[in-house]
Amino acid sequence: MSDVESIQVLIASGRKDEAARELARLLSGSPENLEAWLLMAQVIDDPARKADCYRQVLKIDPENPLALAKLGEPHQKASPPPQPVSSPTPTSATAGEVFPLKEDVPVTNSTEPLPGQIPEKPKSSVEDYLFAGGQALALGKESVPAYLREIQAEPLAPPPLEPSRGSLFDALDREKAPSPPPPPPIPPGSYRDETPPSPPPWYKKPAFRIIATLVILACFGAAIFGGARIMAANTPPTATLQPSLTFEILPTKTPQNTWTPLPSVTPRPTLTPIPNQGSLRVALLQVNEISLWRAGASSPVTNGANLPMLLSAGGDLVIFNRVGDLWSVGTEDKKETLLMDVDAVNKLQPVDGPDPRVPLHLGWLPPSGVLLFSTGFNPVEGGAVRPSEDLNKIDLATGKVTRLLQDGEGGIFYPSPDGNLIALSSPDSVSLVETSGETFREIFVFDPILTPDLSPYYPGLVWTEDSSAVLLILPPRDAASDTVATTSIWRLPVDGSEPQRLAEVNTNGGPVMISPDQTRVLYQLNIDPESGAGELHATLIDGSEDTILRTATPAFLLGWMLNSRDYTFRSVSDNSILIGSLDQDGAAPLSTSLLRYDPAFVPEWVKPDEFLLQTADGVYLGYAGSSADLIAKGSPGTIFYDFTLKQVAGQ
Repeated sequence: MSDVESIQVLIASGRKDEAARELARLLSGSPENLEAWLLMAQVIDDPARKADCYRQVLKIDPENPLALAKLGEPHQKASPPPQPVSSPTPTSATAGEVFPLKEDVPVTNSTEPLPGQIPEKPKSSVEDYLFAGGQALALGKESVPAYLREIQAEPLAPPPLEPSRGSLFDALDREKAPSPPPPPPIPPGSYRDETPPSPPPWYKKPAFRIIATLVILACFGAAIFGGARIMAANTPPTATLQPSLTFEILPTKTPQNTWTPLPSVTPRPTLTPIPNQGSLRVALLQVNEISLWRAGASSPVTNGANLPMLLSAGGDLVIFNRVGDLWSVGTEDKKETLLMDVDAVNKLQPVDGPDPRVPLHLGWLPPSGVLLFSTGFNPVEGGAVRPSEDLNKIDLATGKVTRLLQDGEGGIFYPSPDGNLIALSSPDSVSLVETSGETFREIFVFDPILTPDLSPYYPGLVWTEDSSAVLLILPPRDAASDTVATTSIWRLPVDGSEPQRLAEVNTNGGPVMISPDQTRVLYQLNIDPESGAGELHATLIDGSEDTILRTATPAFLLGWMLNSRDYTFRSVSDNSILIGSLDQDGAAPLSTSLLRYDPAFVPEWVKPDEFLLQTADGVYLGYAGSSADLIAKGSPGTIFYDFTLKQVAGQ
């Protein structure tokens, strides 16, 4: 972490005094640090010094908009300090520039020293009041303001109350009063004699002292042990509070099972749809601690958190798991609320077996503040969480929990853009359920897809923007052994009409991706069985106009950009991520920064030209074709994040 980043952490945590001292030390060695001057203007309260910081910014960057705006405010302008008669016209200060005087320099119109005061060194310019200027000006260099040295110094103990040499009090009374004579000695044995009496002769023997100490310790031990026995016998057993919740196992695919949890002492959070104002927020989970990144800095939110984690659309609330409990925490007030404890989660549906039920997948039901979640079973003996394929929802405004689907009826859920339906992907079918839980129906059935590790395969689903249909990409059942089998693209209407097969492409096991505007398909034809690399193709959504985009260099397809024209891929030769386009040849680097890419992660587009990418160093935020900034440092697999500004459809 750089010096500026560590200072930003101090500011975010409210430790402004420590941040000011660190900034003063940084600016003493690097007076041209623009970001440090801006941070110093943020942490100091003195208006004159704050204005001076913005002037230092303008010396480095004359066009800085923040400094120009701040210096244009009337309340930040300070009157110029009075000039000594003997001081010549300053040569290094620019016209109209205002500098604050040090608080310990007496301001007077007379050049004569006061009685008893050591004459001050004549000042040659205004800068001599403000800068460590004598030596710096002699060397032809400009030093930093002197108040930085005051800030940089650690807080000292209060000065002594007696007047210092050279003060007005010292001029009136230069001789100290004689010390009072010492008090007369106190006679031994008098009532003022505080000398402790000598111990009796028997106590001076070590054996007696050891025996006395053991007797005292034995008495104390007996008293403590006996008191504990008496308290344990008279104290009634503590009652374990159980939530007054009742559950019943409903028949298969039956309307909802609802219950209302006990009222919480802490008011439940009110999550209202917040219009997206274009402010990016990133929730980061690292080493069981959740922090929020925004406006170039991170601030801690809570600790003791586990996956899954979900950030609200407005960035004001984070949902997370804590040892089986489901919690929410506000990103502004840091207030935590227990939504469901581990006992309530396990009572959603009774099961046989020792493995506890835990939250598995989280999602929002647009456009309301309703939380969707599914559960899984965490093996006691270790291993991956086993999905229970259920579906539940929580109304955060009221705390009401609704059991939409029982175990085995659900899958990976995809809510529709209008918030009326939820599509569910399971290893052998696609289903729909109303958000009220009243209607459940299967709309597409297929043979389970075989995977190399024999794990269940859940095909991805994409809703159309008008919520009238679900798009499904279905790979061949056994792509590893059947090289001529095709991947099919289906349109599944929600009105009950027949599914439509839109296209079939032969990828030989490569990925297929639908563009964000749902007009084109990008796929990779694997031609190298050892590395899995292949040539890249693009077609229309109906499979027509198949075009080969890249053949010379084997590549790995990563995904579409938000404009549905450009795409990203990874070059096999140097493991770099490049940007290609449908309407022109060639490719450009994703970023000018020297990022060490990790093949397991792909860019996630925040805006048409802004992306998040996890690499071997950590999580980067960058712009296409430009630089990228490290917002969270850590190795792959140790950082998890969620962010706002997501695209709703076609992604």
